[in-house]
Parts: sequence; C-alpha cells; structure tokens
Amino acid sequence: MAIQLNKGDAFQPGEVWQTPKGGIYRVMGYEDKPGKQKKQAVLRVGADGAGRKVLRDWDDVINWVLQPAQA
Repeated sequence: MAIQLNKGDAFQPGEVWQTPKGGIYRVMGYEDKPGKQKKQAVLRVGADGAGRKVLRDWDDVINWVLQPAQA
C-alpha cells in the first residue's frame, strides 16, 4: 500500500525550506545510503541551491517551513 503524502509532509525535489533557526535550503533530490533504512534527501544551502550539501531523512521536516514557490 502506497503512502499518501500531502505537500509539506516530506522533502520533495525543487522545494525550498526554512529551518527553525532561519536557514534556507533547496531540495535537490534523494540518495540511498548503505546501512540506512530511510532514503536521504539531498539539500543544498541557499534558495538557489548553490551552497554546501546536507543530507537529512526524507521525511524529517518537523518545525521546518515550506517556502512559497517563486514565480
């Protein structure tokens, strides 16, 4: 049975999120690591995604705020 996710329930590629401390990260995609049960979301610092690479569990969005899409 597939899990039904609503927007903001998990990191999705292309989204921009703000951390509880005010940092901005863009979701670049997913990465599977050996020995990890969950897939990891690849985040990059900055709204443009040009900063350093950070890995987080794909559904670890507690207290993070999804930023509105820029037109």
